[in-house]
Amino acid sequence: DISLSTVVHGYRNFLFDIDKGNYGNSGSCNININCPEGTNWQTEKRAVALILKGGSAHCTGTLINNTSNDGTPYFLTAYHCIDGYSPSNFVFVFRHEAATCSGSTGPTQYTINYASVIASGSNSDFALLRLNDTVPLNYNPYFAGWSRESSSATSATGIHHPSGDVKKISLTGRLSSSSYNSSNNDGTHWKVSSWTDGTTEGGSSGSAIFNHNHLIVGQLHGGTAGC
Repeated sequence: DISLSTVVHGYRNFLFDIDKGNYGNSGSCNININCPEGTNWQTEKRAVALILKGGSAHCTGTLINNTSNDGTPYFLTAYHCIDGYSPSNFVFVFRHEAATCSGSTGPTQYTINYASVIASGSNSDFALLRLNDTVPLNYNPYFAGWSRESSSATSATGIHHPSGDVKKISLTGRLSSSSYNSSNNDGTHWKVSSWTDGTTEGGSSGSAIFNHNHLIVGQLHGGTAGC
């Protein structure tokens, strides 16, 4: 017996949202992951996926490893990406990237449907999901490592899908301990004062930020970055 709770019928490009316009038009300063800036991040990029909600681009997230190294499909994103929404209705698109530095399209067939919430918190805006299925080997998945160190990263990198576009990379210098939209530094966030290369925008939310050792130290909450 098969029981279906929801059906999404894609009669046009799935990155189209009637309320928000045509996704895939991120700011001109964004940098494709397969540009020279992404040369040293070709392993970590394999962990990153675009999140679709109701057939429209929504957020970004990252496969994250556990201490058992057993391939459990844990997926890190932002709390505000699931707040008021059910991840059981999400679709996760892997390998959505342009093959070249100047390309603007990428494959869309590497998908997984449905996830459940393992843990979440609004204060630091994190959500840890578990994907419904094991990520197939032909998706070429990578489970990113992470660090709990309290010392700030000397440099940081974001890999994400701004405005639902193909996979991009952003680079910056040292992070600083901070809070979100508050003068009271409660140490819940790492602050990117400004991106030195690329930027982030809507759709980048939930994407992992990696330190200089290529380990996850947080996920994107929000901000005022732009080209």
